[in-house]
Amino acid sequence: MNEDLVRIGTLALALCNASDDEEVETLGAKFDAEVGRLNRMDPGGILLVLLAEKLLGGRPYLINTDKPDTVARVRSLAAYLGATVTEQDSQLAELVAVRYSLRVDPAPRERAQ
Repeated sequence: MNEDLVRIGTLALALCNASDDEEVETLGAKFDAEVGRLNRMDPGGILLVLLAEKLLGGRPYLINTDKPDTVARVRSLAAYLGATVTEQDSQLAELVAVRYSLRVDPAPRERAQ
């Protein structure tokens, strides 16, 4: 399942970086089809696609949830991508009674030599 999430996340990142209307239209249609398929198989999977997109783009992501299953899936995807997960103390978590606040940082990029 992580492979599918990364594939769709890669497509989302490409769509965000698309430079012309034709490319946006082509990638948008592919993305919509993939997300539709994902939603039929895994309605909660779109959160993980967004996580994959951010990590693939080199950006961190913060997730607040009260679902242990979501935490396990976030950790699994992060490990698959070589990212690190850190539990955070979050004021938001205290305000809305969320049990878990996770910061996910992308894998370090290798420097050119």
